[in-house]
This record gives sequence, C-alpha cells and structure tokens, in this order.
Amino acid sequence: MTTTSYSRDDLISDQIAIIKFWRGYMFLMYFLNYLLGIASVILAALVADKPFPVANSSVLYKGLATALSAVTGMVAFINPERIGERYQRAFRVLSVEITRFRGDKK
Repeated sequence: MTTTSYSRDDLISDQIAIIKFWRGYMFLMYFLNYLLGIASVILAALVADKPFPVANSSVLYKGLATALSAVTGMVAFINPERIGERYQRAFRVLSVEITRFRGDKK
C-alpha cells in the first residue's frame, strides 16, 4: 500500500493561485480608477479654467477637451471601482475559506 503525503496547501493550490490573481486584479482596478479619476479632474480643471489664450481653432484646447471626454467616458464605461469592489468581495470570501481549511485539522 502506497501512501502519498500531501500538504494541505497542495490540496488547494488552484484556489491559492486564483486568490493571488484576484488580489492583483483588484489592485489593478483600483489603480486604474484613481489614475483615470485624477486625469479627468486635472483635464476638467484645465478645460474649464483656460489658463492659456484660446483662439477659435485652438488645437491645444480641442485636444484637452477631447482627452477629457475620452477619459471621462472610460471611467463611466469601464467602471474600475465597481470591478475592483467585486474582486475584493470575492477575494475576502475565498480568503476566509482558505483560512478555515488551513485551520481545520481533520
């Protein structure tokens, strides 16, 4: 009779890999949320304040306005904060279950 010795983490190695991915993706989404949010605030301030003379066909002003609408659209369409929150909830649930499994000595 052959007995194979496994550590408890070997039995849940797939779940451990998944939780590491979810944690990384959660931080990526939160980073993207802050990056796009800060960019949209800065661009909105520049477009609204017009700290430079604006002619009728100012390329710089049109570029800033276009960038503002693109960044704002990405925040609304991608909604990284909501996605990050979902990964955070999933991460927490799986983390609790892994902790329970590791603590169970049966």
